[in-house]
Amino acid sequence: MRLPRLLWLMILMWLAIYAWSIWVFFSTPPVGDGFTRGLNGLAGFMTWQATAGGIALAIWVAGRRLASGSLMRWISRGPALLALLLIVAIVLLIAYALIADRVVSPPSSSPASTPVTTPVN
Repeated sequence: MRLPRLLWLMILMWLAIYAWSIWVFFSTPPVGDGFTRGLNGLAGFMTWQATAGGIALAIWVAGRRLASGSLMRWISRGPALLALLLIVAIVLLIAYALIADRVVSPPSSSPASTPVTTPVN
């Protein structure tokens, strides 16, 4: 089998798995209680994204055999770059959560925090 045909088959397989991961995320009913409710859908999404990422890496490696600067070589880089974008987004989200948690808000002077000296009529 010629390399471009194999690459197109791999890209179609990657695209199907990528779409399936999104379908799994939105169609899985949430299970669990409290904080963990709905993590099963996220776990399914991440599992299928990891599978798609492995295939994207194989597409990138196979695409390196093509002529430098060709359109097919650039297309073969797309799935891996999309997987890298997802990883960067997750890292940025975690970093934001860690930084935003450390911001201290000024104390509010609500009626619940001030001592009551006279009864309310």
